[in-house]
Amino acid sequence: MTGDGWKWAEAMDTTYLGYYEIEERKLDRIYRDEGTLTEEQSERYDELAELAEGEVLDAEGEAELAALQAVLDGAFSAEQKAVSGVLVYVNQSGEVQTAEGLVRREDRAAAIEAGFLRKSSHSSAEAEPKSPISQKLRDDLSRVAQGARQHAVLRDPDLLIDLLAYQLSHALRWNDPLGIATTEVPNWPSTEAEGYALDERLTSNPPRDMWDAKDLGASFRAFRKKGPEHVRGELVRFLAAQYRGGDEKLSAMIDKETQPNIREVWTPNAANFFSRVGGPYLNDLWRDLLDLSDDHPTATTFAKLKKGEKADKLEALFRGDHDLRSALGVTDEQAAKIGAWLPEGMK
Repeated sequence: MTGDGWKWAEAMDTTYLGYYEIEERKLDRIYRDEGTLTEEQSERYDELAELAEGEVLDAEGEAELAALQAVLDGAFSAEQKAVSGVLVYVNQSGEVQTAEGLVRREDRAAAIEAGFLRKSSHSSAEAEPKSPISQKLRDDLSRVAQGARQHAVLRDPDLLIDLLAYQLSHALRWNDPLGIATTEVPNWPSTEAEGYALDERLTSNPPRDMWDAKDLGASFRAFRKKGPEHVRGELVRFLAAQYRGGDEKLSAMIDKETQPNIREVWTPNAANFFSRVGGPYLNDLWRDLLDLSDDHPTATTFAKLKKGEKADKLEALFRGDHDLRSALGVTDEQAAKIGAWLPEGMK
């Protein structure tokens, strides 16, 4: 890294470097001079960003986008590098990451003299005059400015809806544009998921990780260009994944509207249910589904099986094994009972 012009470089034995570590080392930070794009370059950037958003950008396009992004990001000057350094580490994905433009205490005076840093306001001799605006008033003024932004954005409902869909479908972390927190609403078994199949919109394409995103504005513009149908689709699937019911009456009303059917997405089998309950439970279930008395030969024969064999037998029954159902003489009524059966507490 010193070969790149930095005064110093240090490798870190960590997978994450936060502000706390930089503050602990008493490092100041200077920033590169950001660049600007021409109108033609800006249009091309948006076009490429849209293709990248749709994950259809080829290698040549990725290189072109990276070059335009490099212009936007700007660069550290040789003079800046001469008074600062870089920390290098490898993240959890095995990618080399850097924190650049870090100024050590011994280089601070030179960085200030070069105009890259401001003098400290902590020294009593150099302290700036106390502001007549108190912190409480400053906070109130900040709230007023925030209110003005909300007042303005209220005039563009489509923009707000697009923002919500974008936020839900992209992992923006602390850069969320809306103060809406989402919580995980678990919809997947913690162990065996065999026999369970949800609409793929609930299980595929998780929120896109924007950890390394350079320009969320360009990303959002590309997202909106996909059109209202795409925005609505993203909004619907992520809101569905957040649905958890509400109180008893509200949940009952929504169930009445949507008619959920657990057996539409879940079929009990040996792995996901029968092997996870006791043998006596399986005996009772076998008799109940087939309307058998305790001393019926089909019931007593089943009761003598090992637990694993009982689980496999019930799985075949629920799977609709034709030979088994024929041998047992399963009636239409019993088949309907098997098709609708759910464990207690699951309805």
